Amino acid sequence: MNRWQRWGWPVLILVSSLLTLAMYSLDVQSPVRTIISTWFVIVCPGMAYVRLLNLREKHIVWMLAVALSIILTTLVAMVLIYTGQWSLDRVAFGITGVTLLGVLLDTLTRTKPILEYSEA
Repeated sequence: MNRWQRWGWPVLILVSSLLTLAMYSLDVQSPVRTIISTWFVIVCPGMAYVRLLNLREKHIVWMLAVALSIILTTLVAMVLIYTGQWSLDRVAFGITGVTLLGVLLDTLTRTKPILEYSEA
C-alpha cells in the first residue's frame, strides 16, 4: 500500500472538513463556499466510512461514498430538525463531526500492525 492509498483520503477529508468549518465559522459568502461545501457534503462523509470496507472496485467505492454521504447528511439534519436545533451551521458542524469520526476509525484501523504467522 503506497502513501496515497494510506494517507491521501484521510488528509483530503480532513482538509475539506477544516475548510468547510472555516467557511461557516467566518460566514464567508462566495461561490467558493458553495463548491467546498458541495464537495464535502457529497463525498467526504461517505468516503470516510466506505474506506473501512477495503473495496477494490473504484466505481463501487464512489457510488457507496456518495450514497452514504447523502444518508449521513440527511440523518444529521433530521436529528437537528426533530430536536428543534436546525440551522445550516449546525448541520455543517454535525456532519463534520460524523466525518471526522469516520476518518479517525479509518486511521486507527489502517495503522494497526498486521500479524504474520510463520511456520516453525
